[in-house]
Amino acid sequence: MRADKADRWGNVAFRGLQANFGPAMASAARVAVVEVATLQREPLDPAAIDIAGIYTDRIVALPDLR
Repeated sequence: MRADKADRWGNVAFRGLQANFGPAMASAARVAVVEVATLQREPLDPAAIDIAGIYTDRIVALPDLR
């Protein structure tokens, strides 16, 4: 799945329509790999987190998704 940003602990924040099925698919999948446009070193704002790090197995930083 694709997301706007994530932190190094696996917390993911979506943008726009990406938030419709992302959380449901991540919780139902055996392995959740997330492609992100921005990988942050500092933690995400807790109010902005759509998927908690417990559901994320791998994060792939791809800079030009937009």
